[in-house]
Amino acid sequence: MTVQAYTDRFKYLARIYSQAITEEWRCRKFEGDLNHELRRFLVPLRIWEFPVLVEQTKMVEQLERGPSRVMRAHPNNSSINEKRQEKPYTRPQREGRGTVKEAQ
Repeated sequence: MTVQAYTDRFKYLARIYSQAITEEWRCRKFEGDLNHELRRFLVPLRIWEFPVLVEQTKMVEQLERGPSRVMRAHPNNSSINEKRQEKPYTRPQREGRGTVKEAQ
């Protein structure tokens, strides 16, 4: 289950909970039901504001998944692309019937 799905479900269940809910209780309950990988990063932070806790949890989940699929701008990437475009492909040109002249 993703953090977003868990957060939505948690908020839904918190609305129908009959007892008074403090911000600290919400945070402790939310942390308690997270998987171990996420919890080991978040519990030491002792975040007691629910929206902040949710955002931090989403960021940790992103980091756990690995690098983003979107290629980020990197100084070395631009030089690599420039080197590849220095010599574009040139198509051989036809001179007459069936003979091919090499492009220079």
